[in-house]
Amino acid sequence: MLEWFTESAFFPSCIGILLTIAFIGLAVSSGEMLMMKIGLGIAVLTALLITTEVMIVTDREQVENSLYDMASAMGKNDLDRVFSYLDSDELIQRAKHHLRDATCHSCNITAINEVTVDDDGQSATADFVAFASASNASFPSPTPVQRRVKLFFKKKSDKWKIVDFEAKDPRAGLSL
Repeated sequence: MLEWFTESAFFPSCIGILLTIAFIGLAVSSGEMLMMKIGLGIAVLTALLITTEVMIVTDREQVENSLYDMASAMGKNDLDRVFSYLDSDELIQRAKHHLRDATCHSCNITAINEVTVDDDGQSATADFVAFASASNASFPSPTPVQRRVKLFFKKKSDKWKIVDFEAKDPRAGLSL
């Protein structure tokens, strides 16, 4: 219900800042101390709002942070860190098969289409587009690779683990 607040307090913060400026401006122009007190009160409430928003990390934000951490690890060829997000040995073997001796030079998430967390808070799905520059024995110079990836997560002891994944090549006619 409060995801709009806990994931981004941008609009309430902007309103708070504008109201603070307005009330302090009124206090300066009119000399009313009440306006100054209201302006300072709104400033304190806005600061509390921003602090609260920064401190609360929702499940959706945790999943997104996992995506960006995996992309960063992939770009550095830190496969152990990438595989630490996978839930089973079978899944690790599938991932190794997909990577097939590739050396990744960079990896970025270009678009997150959707991140959904189920109502129970124990499973999530992330659908995104990744762009990487990779090489292997067949292509020794870095070659651009784009994939639409769908990851299925389960929450296990406060860490999101991948239980399944799909990676689709857009050249096969699949939309990004």
